[in-house]
Amino acid sequence: MNVPASLDFNTTWGRTDWEVDTRTLRRYHGLLVRMLPFGEIVFFLLLTVNTVLILTVIFTSVWEIPILSDGTDMVCIYDNDYQQVYRAQ
Repeated sequence: MNVPASLDFNTTWGRTDWEVDTRTLRRYHGLLVRMLPFGEIVFFLLLTVNTVLILTVIFTSVWEIPILSDGTDMVCIYDNDYQQVYRAQ
């Protein structure tokens, strides 16, 4: 089998030319372990706040606002809270 000269199988791909600093990795791992409880607290706090905000929007918004239009420039909106029809601006 003829291999083209442009293919070099003796590359440095996958080889490391440097040593891994295990002391630094242990310190980094210790930092991550110490930060883990704070991340969990922030996660559950954000989850709770987002859930409350979403439920507030779902259950306090008026999803049905009838708009009355007869094809002219005068468009009216029916307000469910005051049981009145008013002109839209």
